[in-house]
Amino acid sequence: MKASHERSCRMCSVVYRGIAAMRPDALEGERRLCWAINVDHVAVTDRFAQSGYQKLRFYASKGSPEPWATLGPGPNWNRDFASEECFRQIDAWLYECTSKHTHPTCRLPSAMLLPRRVIDVGLDRTQGTSGTNEERSSQGDGFQRLRLYESGGECARYIALSHCWGPQQNFTTTRATYEERKLAIKYAVLPKTFRDAIFVARRVKIQYLWIDSLCIIQDDPADWEQQSSEMGSIYANAYFTLAASSSSSDQDGFLGERPDTYCGRMLSCQDDSTHFNVRVHRDFHTNRTLGKLGLILGPLSNRAWTLQEDILARRTIFYQDGELAWECCSKLNCECGEANHWAGSGYSLSTTQSSSNQIQHRSQYAKPLTEGRSETDLYRDWRHIISEYTSRKLTKESDRFPALSGVASKLQAFTQDTYLGGLWKNDLLKSLLWQTESPLPLSSAYRAPSFSWASVSGSVVYNITPLHHTITPSPEPSPSSEASISLLDAKCTTRGLNPWGEVSDGFIKLRGFVEDTLLTKSGPEVYLGSYPPEPGYAASLFNPDTFLIKAEVPLLSGVLMTTVQRTSSKRETIDFEAPVKRLFLAAVGERYYFLILGVARMKADAYERLGLYDCSTDGGTNLSVLASARIADVLIV
Repeated sequence: MKASHERSCRMCSVVYRGIAAMRPDALEGERRLCWAINVDHVAVTDRFAQSGYQKLRFYASKGSPEPWATLGPGPNWNRDFASEECFRQIDAWLYECTSKHTHPTCRLPSAMLLPRRVIDVGLDRTQGTSGTNEERSSQGDGFQRLRLYESGGECARYIALSHCWGPQQNFTTTRATYEERKLAIKYAVLPKTFRDAIFVARRVKIQYLWIDSLCIIQDDPADWEQQSSEMGSIYANAYFTLAASSSSSDQDGFLGERPDTYCGRMLSCQDDSTHFNVRVHRDFHTNRTLGKLGLILGPLSNRAWTLQEDILARRTIFYQDGELAWECCSKLNCECGEANHWAGSGYSLSTTQSSSNQIQHRSQYAKPLTEGRSETDLYRDWRHIISEYTSRKLTKESDRFPALSGVASKLQAFTQDTYLGGLWKNDLLKSLLWQTESPLPLSSAYRAPSFSWASVSGSVVYNITPLHHTITPSPEPSPSSEASISLLDAKCTTRGLNPWGEVSDGFIKLRGFVEDTLLTKSGPEVYLGSYPPEPGYAASLFNPDTFLIKAEVPLLSGVLMTTVQRTSSKRETIDFEAPVKRLFLAAVGERYYFLILGVARMKADAYERLGLYDCSTDGGTNLSVLASARIADVLIV
C-alpha cells in the first residue's frame, strides 16, 4: 500500500493517509488489511489489531467533489453535542416519527396526561436558540423561572430523563425541600446532567421535564411507592425519553465535546487539477460492547432501573459515547446510520454483542411488549427481559420488584394474567425454568418465594431448549404428556400499594411426579445421588441456585426431618449427604427437567426450591425416569 501511495494511486494514497492519521500502528511491519468498497464509502478493516477488531470508514466530505463513485458524501459530525447540527438531527428523527405517517405504532395524542409532578423548564421569551449551553440556560436569561410543578390533571407534552444517579445523590426532592422546589430551583446548583436535560427541553421547546430524583419525594415511602408503580405510564406517555447513556453519574452531564476518534479527520487531497476532501473515522460499531441491534452500551445499560425506562419509552434519544442514537416503536437509528432498522419480528435485548454482525444482518426490529404481539411472544419477551434485568446492578435489593413494576404492569394489561413474584400464572411452567450459572447468595432479607428468580441476588438465565416449545400444565399428571404437572393453587402477597412491588410471601401448589433422592456435596461440587456412587448407580452434577447446607427441620408431627436448605453464606457450606425431593416438570426433545426441593425453613410441610436439574433422555421416549416416582401434591414457598 505504501508503494502504491508513493506511485500516486489515488485510492491507495487516500487510504494510506487515513490509516496514518487514525491508526498509525497498523502501518508498522507487515499487516493484512481487508478492503471493502461499498455503495457509498470505502472501509478498511484490521482484523488482527492488538486492541481488537478495528475498522475505518472513508467518505467524501459534504460539498466536496466526489473523487470516485463509491466514495459518497458521509456524515460530518459537529464536535459539540449541543450544536445546532446535532439538534437538527434530533428534529429530523422527531419529525419523521411524529409528523409523517410511517410510524403508526408510535402515534400518541398531541398531549398526554402529565405525571403528578414535573419540572417546568420555563418558556423562551426570546424565541431564539443561539448561544452556548451555559449562556442560554442561566437562570433568568430569556426564560421564566425553573421550578417543580404540581400538575392538576392537565395534558401536555413532557420529556422523561433516564440517567445514572451515581454513588452520591446530592440533589433530590425531600419533604424538607419540597415547598422550596415548587417556588424555584436554582439552575447553577443542579448537577450537570440535569442542566443538560433542561437545555435539550428548552431547545426542542418542550416545557415539562420529568426527573425521578426531583419529581418523587425521596424520603416519603408512600409517595415513592405510588410513583414507582406509575413508571410504566410515565415513560410510555412521554413525548420522548432522554437517555444519558455515557454518563456514570449526574455530575458527568452528556452535552460535551466528542473526542477526535469519533469526529475523525479531514484529509485535504489533490488529484491533477481537482481538489477534494475526504473524511475518515473509526467505525463506532466495531470493537465495542454493543447492545440491542448495535446501540453502543455505556454506564446506563448496567443499571437495573433503566431497563424498564428503555423498554417502556415510546421514543428515546440516546446520548452515547460519541454519537446520537434514536429508538422508537418503529425504528432504530444512529448518526452514522449503521444501526438503521425498521420494525419487524426481530428483537434482541442482549448486551453481549461485540461486533456489528448483528446489526448488519438483522434488518427487522421491534420493541418488546408492544401491541399486536401474541401472548406467546409477550411471555417470551418477559423471560428475555428477566435475563437482562438480573444481569444489571441494583443499589438496593429492596428495589428488585419495584424497578421492574412498570414492565410488569404493562404485560398484565395485555394478558390479564396473575403476577406471582416475577412469574406469570399462565406461563408458570416455562417461568420456572430459570437457572443460575453458579450458586448465588440469598438476599439478607426476604425478597421473594424460592421458586422466583428474585429470591437470589444475581444473574439468572432461562434454559434455551424448551422455551421455543409449547408447554402447558396437564389437567392431571400423565407420564405420556410433555408436561406432567398440574397447577392446583398459587398466590403472592405484596407489601404495600404497588401491586407489582415488594413481596411479603407467596406459594405455588403443584401436583406431579415426585421422587425421593439424595443430594451430596463433596468439596466444591454438588451431586444428585450418593457420591461416590454405589456400583451400578450414577451421580450427576447439580448446579444449585444458591449455597446449600444440611439442616434438621421440625415437621407438624413434631418429627425432625433431615433436608437441604438454601443459605446466604458460602462459609457455611460443608460437605453433606441428605434427602431431597425431585419433582418432574417436563420432557422436551431429548431433555428432562426437574425441580430439586428441600424442606422449607419458613413453613412446616412445605418445600423450597434448591435448583433446576436437567438431564438427557438418552434417546428414550417413554419417561422411564419416572418408574420409581409417585404422584403427590407439593407446596413450594
